[in-house]
Amino acid sequence: MSGASNGHSMEVTLPAIPDRLEPLFVRFRHWCRSIASPADSFAAELLLREALTNAVVHGCKCDPALEVSCRVRINSRRILIGVSDAGGGFDWRAPRHRDESAGCGRGIDILHLYGSRVRFNNKGNAAFILKRLAKEKSQMTNGDTEHV
Repeated sequence: MSGASNGHSMEVTLPAIPDRLEPLFVRFRHWCRSIASPADSFAAELLLREALTNAVVHGCKCDPALEVSCRVRINSRRILIGVSDAGGGFDWRAPRHRDESAGCGRGIDILHLYGSRVRFNNKGNAAFILKRLAKEKSQMTNGDTEHV
């Protein structure tokens, strides 16, 4: 894994191997919790997990010769997540028909549910997710309770 995190941004490029994702998610979780509220950190990690997992599994088909990249920026009002892969993309404009009993196929729905705005490039191999923050971590008081 190559990448850097400084201040309120993080950039990472890694091979499209599912087992390489979890250490990144753990690193992201600790980094994000130091900046955002628990609820916003949970949502941001979920968004990153879905976007990167989709890029590795569906975009690159777990081909270790291919790479996925992500960039995350956080400020006091929002989290921006960009994920791209070297795969062929998908037609994000086409209607999706999901089998409700299937154990997969909910990634795009989760992005739209937890993200404030979701966009894809024309090819469908890059996702851009905006998550508006509910409350700055620095403004939270001990009496604030957030349910995740």
